[in-house]
Amino acid sequence: MNWVGMRGVMTIAIALALPDAMPGRSLIVVAAFTTVMVTVVLQGTSLGWIISLLGSGARSEQAALMTRAEIMAQITEAQRLAAERLEPDAGVSPALLDQFMQRARHA
Repeated sequence: MNWVGMRGVMTIAIALALPDAMPGRSLIVVAAFTTVMVTVVLQGTSLGWIISLLGSGARSEQAALMTRAEIMAQITEAQRLAAERLEPDAGVSPALLDQFMQRARHA
């Protein structure tokens, strides 16, 4: 079960663990179920609207249009650039730089 399925489990478990003889137990159980259901439904239905309202716009559209190969090419190029920026004294192997350059060309 993923984390979305776990939402509210503790609230409901605690409410159900209350002793049957406790006054107001049924009200607490109903309130727990109602609270969990309302929050799950509200969050689930409003999440897309909130994301579009906050404007993750162009960046996410650009990422959605990239293919896996393009993403891998960008990652490989970033790795190569990071390795090149390291000081020669840092012990970066020329073979490692060559490997990143070959991967970048291939991607």
